[in-house]
Amino acid sequence: MDITSGTDHIVVVDEKRASQDLAAGSGRNDILDRRWFLLFLVFTFASAIYLGCVLSPPSLMDDVDAVQAQIAKTMLTSGDWVTARLDGVLYCMSTCVGLFLFTRIQIPDVMLTFTITLALWAFLRALDEEEKRPRLWAAILAASLGAGLLLKSLVGIVFPVAAALIYLFVSKQLFSARTWRRLRPISGSLIVLLIAFTFSTTQEYYSMPCYPALALLLGSAMAAEGTWIHRGTRLLGGITALAALTAVAIVFAVRNLPAPGDISSALSQHPSAYTLSLGHMLDLTLNSFAYLRLPLCLAGAAFLVGASGNLRWSGMRAFLASGLMMVLFFHAARLALVVFDPYLSSRPLAEAFRSAPPGKLIVDHHYYSFSSVIFYTGQAPLLLNGKFNNLEYGAAAPGAPAVFLNDSEFKALWTSGNKYYLVASQEGADRIEHLVGKESFETVCSSGGKILLTNIVSRRATSTPSLRLSNHSHPLSLPRSWETMLTADSMRKAARIDDCWYCTDHVFCTHAFAGFRLLDRGILRVDVICAQVFFELPELNLLSQGIA
Repeated sequence: MDITSGTDHIVVVDEKRASQDLAAGSGRNDILDRRWFLLFLVFTFASAIYLGCVLSPPSLMDDVDAVQAQIAKTMLTSGDWVTARLDGVLYCMSTCVGLFLFTRIQIPDVMLTFTITLALWAFLRALDEEEKRPRLWAAILAASLGAGLLLKSLVGIVFPVAAALIYLFVSKQLFSARTWRRLRPISGSLIVLLIAFTFSTTQEYYSMPCYPALALLLGSAMAAEGTWIHRGTRLLGGITALAALTAVAIVFAVRNLPAPGDISSALSQHPSAYTLSLGHMLDLTLNSFAYLRLPLCLAGAAFLVGASGNLRWSGMRAFLASGLMMVLFFHAARLALVVFDPYLSSRPLAEAFRSAPPGKLIVDHHYYSFSSVIFYTGQAPLLLNGKFNNLEYGAAAPGAPAVFLNDSEFKALWTSGNKYYLVASQEGADRIEHLVGKESFETVCSSGGKILLTNIVSRRATSTPSLRLSNHSHPLSLPRSWETMLTADSMRKAARIDDCWYCTDHVFCTHAFAGFRLLDRGILRVDVICAQVFFELPELNLLSQGIA
């Protein structure tokens, strides 16, 4: 203790206590600074991922991707937030348990997470020494496993059972008779089979409920550090270095390969693998990487960042390098999805339909195959031979809309004289050609092995067409194949509304016309079928055959 003397005052200073207070304050500030720094890192990485997707985002893919988006869109526009529908048809996925029907809507990963959590909780309660009703909790465990199995096939049962077995082995209860008496595996198996009588196809994204747990484990390991974490970062550095060398080698191998059209022309086909969400990876060929040069270069750069960071540093710096590598690789995958758009999505067909003359859309075969066309066009299409799988149950429901067509109904509509469009695969187009004849349709757009077709409206007239002009006192009789060329500068501003063409000072009223087509230099081509046409134009040049 020091005493400082003055004329009138004595000040006593406790240096030890003061130094302790300063150290405590400094420690709190360090903790706050570190916490804000970590929050800033999380925000930065999240922004880099999500905001980066604003630039050139990939289109919705056909199949489940666009189907789920369309269900949400329909709910929003209809106001029905309970019942999922596609094209007005009740959408359901079903599995039978005896005479009962279990129906689930959309992909219930949240429900799966709940069943796995409940199963593990019931497992612990059944083993608890102080639990007075282990039989009840054993039954809840079995019911949860059955529900998870029904929701997502083996994923719903393998995850909780594997976790339980590991726990029993580590806690030395696996071979205890008491354990199995309390869990009651025989009666539990009967409950599982009673609830989940049939199974569904397992896909990779069904493992989504385990992602939060894996993230927590990674975060805990990173916080603890230690020898194993150091070895893990070095191993990760070696793996990413090999991946970087592979990316460089592929880029070098395809450096001179041409990339005509879209990537679908360079891919192979493996339909049997498409039940898995990563099944399309088998479609990749060496030539297909010629279309993926940019995303492949970005992925190689990401691997180089990960390799250099994990081989050179450890601790926080290595973790940041790994995070940066994942962000770059994420955007490489996004760019690759954009390249795959014509193959995995049908959006180019939707854009072609929207720019074509008005008509009714028909989807060949399954709704899923061209679901992105329906989403992007906003159409409620007719479904040709599409009454199966998910929509079969809704089609049999009372009040189901009449949107399903068979071949004979389709042929009658296609040749009726009204405008129709059909989206189909190449195989479907071949079948349509055999059904209605090649002369009755034409291709509007093709992309990724999928085709947009339209019917050719018959141009045969039932009577001789005639033309009335405002400066003629009598109609002009014209041959059936007559076509005119009308020249007028103002026609450049013409716009079609329903069955009329409007321009600044002139109106063309038409009835039963095949259509108008604006040509270059203000020339309007008119294809006459079987009606009278009234033109109100100050100056016309008629160029036709059969007019004296």
